[in-house]
Amino acid sequence: MTRDRLARVRTEKGERIAFSPDEVSGLTGLSLNNVYALIREGKIPHVRFGRRILVPKNEFKELFSPISYEPQHKGDAKYHRGIASKEGGN
Repeated sequence: MTRDRLARVRTEKGERIAFSPDEVSGLTGLSLNNVYALIREGKIPHVRFGRRILVPKNEFKELFSPISYEPQHKGDAKYHRGIASKEGGN
């Protein structure tokens, strides 16, 4: 795919339809290394165009908003979608 076609990753209204891993990092507050790790693990949906990785906006919005917590047992909370967890001390 040529750069010209990649540059057109926008709707007719000029809105973005996909984000780069760097943009995902900025929007979520996750480090860029964590974003790439989650992409590698298949936890962040993405598409590849050669070496370029893009995260579709619709799937990003579905994945990250709203994130809610569901306690598993006392002291633990995990995201519903399993992206991250905070383990309590035992």
